Amino acid sequence: MSPIIRRTSFGVAVTYRDGDYSNNLVGQNFESAVSKILIRFIIDLGANLRVKNKESNCYADALELREKATLLKDVQIDERQILSAVASLNMKYPEAAFELQIILGESEKLRFPVGINMSSDSLIMTVA
Repeated sequence: MSPIIRRTSFGVAVTYRDGDYSNNLVGQNFESAVSKILIRFIIDLGANLRVKNKESNCYADALELREKATLLKDVQIDERQILSAVASLNMKYPEAAFELQIILGESEKLRFPVGINMSSDSLIMTVA
């Protein structure tokens, strides 16, 4: 079982290598799976596809993420609780590589090797 860093919803912004972007996604259950060599961050974005209003921006952006997964460039999260936990993990396991797992549905999991960049108010995970 992965430790849950944040249970409540939080905003997620993504950019793609073709210059397109989205800032309408809502993440849930930011988790980590940790070993000395790999830290995997797990974000559940499946709720964006389960909304009643199929005309909503988050639904369209989740569909776009599904279609453009191979073009994913950056994932940005601006939540202090998540930043603090990621910084702690980075300090505890300085030699570990990072991986991002995005869950879009029960059987749809996208995985990406990422580098991380943190500022005082933002975490950016860049796909390698």
